[in-house]
Amino acid sequence: MTEVYSIPYDYEGVRSSIQMEACNGRDQVAVQARNTGWRSYEAPMPLVLSRLIGAKPCAFIDIGANTGFYSFIAARAGATVLHAFEPVPFIAEILLANTQHNFKEGCEIIQVYNYALSNSIGETYLYLPDQSHCLIEISASLNPEFRREHSDVLKIKVSTLDTHLELEPISPQLSLLIKIDVESFEPQV
Repeated sequence: MTEVYSIPYDYEGVRSSIQMEACNGRDQVAVQARNTGWRSYEAPMPLVLSRLIGAKPCAFIDIGANTGFYSFIAARAGATVLHAFEPVPFIAEILLANTQHNFKEGCEIIQVYNYALSNSIGETYLYLPDQSHCLIEISASLNPEFRREHSDVLKIKVSTLDTHLELEPISPQLSLLIKIDVESFEPQV
């Protein structure tokens, strides 16, 4: 069994924690958040996200979720519906494991989708940058020019956000907050 980091979360009277697999220290997001606090990774984004979500009932869509850090912040801040998209298969597995650490079995607050979002439906290629650093990669992209060198190219499923929301509608009573971090492919999403 892998070690699980417990990252204290406290904001506006909510005291909780975010559970993330250590992955032998390879998840640089989890390591930084554990070592320097949940607000430290890509500051001020975690704090801004907490403020926006805490304002009113909210659904959160995390496009490019990686191992789930922002999804779990959104849940702690009060989001009642979460859709997390992570197209890299082995990272999606970590995201699913982290989801199990953070939510009771059968909890339907978060749904994990192992495909990419873009401006087309079908299959496409995902470019993984050089993996020689042995960390969990945070910069895979549908854009072959995003990184100079690739360690792998994966054929993956792709859909559009509009198609996803037709199949998995979100209540119009909820505010909708979308985070997109897809390494230069944001306009296509």
